[in-house]
Amino acid sequence: MLEKENAELKAELESYRKQDGLLRAALVAAEETAARVREKAEQDAARKVAAADEKAAAILKEAEEKARVLEADAAAYREEIRKRLYAYEREARVLLDRFYTMARRHIEALEREFAAEVEALLARMDAEYEALPKPEKPVIPGGRREGEGYGDALAAEWEEKEAAALLGRTLARDLVSPEGRVVGRRGEPVTPELLERAVSEGLYGELVAAASGEEAA
Repeated sequence: MLEKENAELKAELESYRKQDGLLRAALVAAEETAARVREKAEQDAARKVAAADEKAAAILKEAEEKARVLEADAAAYREEIRKRLYAYEREARVLLDRFYTMARRHIEALEREFAAEVEALLARMDAEYEALPKPEKPVIPGGRREGEGYGDALAAEWEEKEAAALLGRTLARDLVSPEGRVVGRRGEPVTPELLERAVSEGLYGELVAAASGEEAA
């Protein structure tokens, strides 16, 4: 009876030992498999990281190359614009020089034409004046002196007529000398005394304008 139980215990112990061996072998195999899987995963990850780094480097290199190409194109474009602007500026200067030359020539031609017309007019006036009949002893109007010329007599006669026409008119504004002296007040009638004061102050033209109702400039 004891022998039988001993034998069964031995058999059961042997079975446990075999199971333990199998478990240990399975555990070792699992660890080896896990190590291989981990190593492979690390290798795959390293390869993927390396590939990603290589791809990123390639993309970065391509982007830098494109940036250099774009910068070169932009520089070439700016240089072309600068050249064209310089060419346009040069052409504009040439056109302006031509315009100024033509304008100067045209103005000189107009000046010569105007001078010729003025000279012709003066010559005609001189000729007409010389053709006027001159009395041997012209009557001296307004108490003219004997030695005065005929043109001076006409001017004096005209001034006398103009002064006579001004007498009695009313000043439309104050008559003030350059020094600030009031020679005549607005509304004051033109008298010989006022006329004499205006002439002595050099304000004869201003007197004529004020008496004519013209606005001051």
